Amino acid sequence: MALVVKLEFYRNVIACLTANELFSKPDVELIVLNSAVAKFAADFNASQTGSHEAVAKMRQSEKIADGYFRKIAMYVDRIADGDEAVILNAGFYPTKQPASPSRPLFSAVNSKKPGEIVLKCKAVPGAYAYTWQFFLGSASPAKDEDWVFAGTSTQVTFVVSGLTGLTKYCFRVCAVKSSGMQPWMDPIMKLVL
Repeated sequence: MALVVKLEFYRNVIACLTANELFSKPDVELIVLNSAVAKFAADFNASQTGSHEAVAKMRQSEKIADGYFRKIAMYVDRIADGDEAVILNAGFYPTKQPASPSRPLFSAVNSKKPGEIVLKCKAVPGAYAYTWQFFLGSASPAKDEDWVFAGTSTQVTFVVSGLTGLTKYCFRVCAVKSSGMQPWMDPIMKLVL
């Protein structure tokens, strides 16, 4: 944020908090905020000469003001408890937390080669190998003996080839740790091209 914009933002927050019943007991007193912003503004104006000493003083007063406003932002967040109208009422802008993209635990995609599927699972901590199986059909078999062993790998990616094209298969994987085979991940069905 540009310093001029930051100063204006800080002044607006102070104005919004002043005599606001929702924020009657801020974690940092408004007089302290006003004083910090006034010092920051004065040091900013003095730094416009380009003096290294003036710029250093301005950076120090900016750091102090930033610290106070972080505390005020946490206070507003605590009082608002997610209510965007309350956050706006304090002069702040609500933000959405970025959603972390969730990777599926286990996936299957067709390879560029006919009759070939690329299987991939999420790494399991402590696993030193993965066992891969498949079953011809669109529903998982009722018995474990009906699954066909596809192979074992030390990697989380495995390619199954030699499958019949335009046919539905089920696939599953389990991690192997020093304590033995772990439970099978939920099987997935895929139409092999």
